[in-house]
Amino acid sequence: MKIIKYFAIIILGCYLSFVGEQNALKFPHLPKVPKSSELNPRVISATIIGAMFFGGFRGIIVNLVWMYIDNLWHQGRFYKLPSLYEIVTTIQPQYIDGWVMGGWHMAYNMSLELPNVKNISIQLRKKIELDWVYRGIDFLKAGSELNPKNAKIYFEIGWTYYHRLKDYQSSIKWFELSAKQKDGLNVTSRLVAFAYEKSGNISMAYKKWLELKSDNQYNNQTSKNIIDRNIKRLNEMMEK
Repeated sequence: MKIIKYFAIIILGCYLSFVGEQNALKFPHLPKVPKSSELNPRVISATIIGAMFFGGFRGIIVNLVWMYIDNLWHQGRFYKLPSLYEIVTTIQPQYIDGWVMGGWHMAYNMSLELPNVKNISIQLRKKIELDWVYRGIDFLKAGSELNPKNAKIYFEIGWTYYHRLKDYQSSIKWFELSAKQKDGLNVTSRLVAFAYEKSGNISMAYKKWLELKSDNQYNNQTSKNIIDRNIKRLNEMMEK
């Protein structure tokens, strides 16, 4: 385990030197949260970097780093994880779970479990939490650029907007992209309808439920019941 740990630390050190984030996660200083534009150069060159520097050893290295991530997770050392997720996805950008877990960790765990920092105002704490949520979203968007046909990443972006930020309007685009993919889930199209409703566009939500009713992939009895119930409910709302 010590060898794995030291090897992962070496990789982490090299990577942080490359992207210039040595001070991003150090405390008592507050973390620097990079903007989406700062991630784009890494996104564009991720496949090249992984192949050039690690070649056929990418899978082995990712497994080692992933074991280190799991070890840190169980130790509660969450603030060491974001850069490690970026290492994993830079070395092996088609590793979908790396993007999904990394984005979820930033948007949920990092934003809700800030370390105890003295003399920090509630407003600043909220700002840092929100910055981490958007860093998670940006991370997932980077993954979607490298994996444009993967429904899971699109879904996670939509769900983060929908559930974490309650930004229902922004979630629609990503849920729709997810639903269009071959590996998309049936529930995603329902979330599109719910998102329209929650954003205040009842007529569009009603239209989406009608579209689902005419779609053959939702012809099982459970789906029919859900669709009919929501069509009836929205119809009654519009008649009032």
